[in-house]
Amino acid sequence: MAKEKVPGLTKSQRLWILERDGHQCCFMTYNAGTKKWERCRNKTHLQVHHIAPRGYYDAHYKGCGWDVNSPENGITLCAFHHVGDGAQNTDKPYVIHWDTRQAKRYYRGKGSKSFENMRQRRVKLNRELGRPYWNTRWDSQFRLWVEVRNKKFRRHFPYRKNPLYMQSDRTGILAAIDGTF
Repeated sequence: MAKEKVPGLTKSQRLWILERDGHQCCFMTYNAGTKKWERCRNKTHLQVHHIAPRGYYDAHYKGCGWDVNSPENGITLCAFHHVGDGAQNTDKPYVIHWDTRQAKRYYRGKGSKSFENMRQRRVKLNRELGRPYWNTRWDSQFRLWVEVRNKKFRRHFPYRKNPLYMQSDRTGILAAIDGTF
C-alpha cells in the first residue's frame, strides 16, 4: 500500500498566517546589550514554516487528532532564518533547516528528483537516529508565539474541507507536539 503524502498549507492558509504575524519574520533573539528579546525586522522573502514539519507529522503524529496544517503549527520566517539564505556556517544556530541551502547547491543541475531523494534519505536517517531533521532549539518559542498571536487574531482560519484532516484545538496540538498526549 502506497504511503499517503500529507498535503501542505493552502494559499489561503499561508496568507492567514502571514497576516496574523504582520507580514514580518517572527524569529526572536536576545540582545545582551539592551537585555531584551528582539524580533527579526525582515519583511521580505517570507516563508511559512511548519513548527512540526509535514514529514515528521506523517511519521510520528498522524492520527493524533490534530492537523499539521493548523494555525498552531505555522509561523512566518524570513528565508535567512528558515533555510539559511545568505547564512554563514557560524549562523547555523539561527537557521531552522540549516542544511537546505547546502543541499540545493550540491544538487543544482541534477534535477529536483535528486534533491527530493536526498531530502528523503536525510529524513530517514534522522528518524532512525531518533532525532528530528530540523533545528528544534526554537520550537518552544515558536509555539508560545503562535499561542499568543492566535488569541489576538480574530479572523477564522481556512481549514481544509477534507474530513481526513481534522480541525485542531490549541491544547491538542500543544500537547501532541510536546509529546504529552
